[in-house]
Amino acid sequence: MHAAEEFSGFATERKPLRVSEPEPGQRSTYWLSLPWTYSIPLIVLQTILHWLVSRGVYLVNIEAMGPDGRHQPWQDVVAVGFSNLMISLFIILLLCMLGFLAFCSFRRLDAAIPLIGTASVAISAVCHHPNDPKTEAVKPLLWGVTEKPQDGKPGHCALSSGPVEIPVEEVRSLGIRDAKTDKVSSGCFKLIQSANA
Repeated sequence: MHAAEEFSGFATERKPLRVSEPEPGQRSTYWLSLPWTYSIPLIVLQTILHWLVSRGVYLVNIEAMGPDGRHQPWQDVVAVGFSNLMISLFIILLLCMLGFLAFCSFRRLDAAIPLIGTASVAISAVCHHPNDPKTEAVKPLLWGVTEKPQDGKPGHCALSSGPVEIPVEEVRSLGIRDAKTDKVSSGCFKLIQSANA
């Protein structure tokens, strides 16, 4: 969810890329793949969950002793014990975390950029633009129309350090169009035309 939120930010403001080994003009990746505002509470909550599990389920080993003080191994008991309180606290905390995750998943993204998740084909399409990719990667980028539709050829939206226009959706989509019904049977990216075209 955080990756989608950060990626959608490229549609509203110019930002440098976040990479593992940054060059001047780029940002480094997050230490735990998330910003501190997410990673520190998650680490604390996971530590508490592990502690509750370790206190909620445990091994019981009872060694039986006879009246004479000798060990009687045939009466030893080895079992799994549990604490209702710790297991209940674990379940409550886990349900709160899952509820918070569900609540956050309903948050809408502001930008007009399509949701692509981690699909490498879609990320590749967003990264291909007419400018030189080596110099483009170290500059602040903005997502928008980089190529306008011409002569029936669809336009292209990408990340660019140059001027971009706000995209406008058309009715048709990239995919296989059935000539009889005029419906698209596959494909998920809508053709984009410039707002000025």
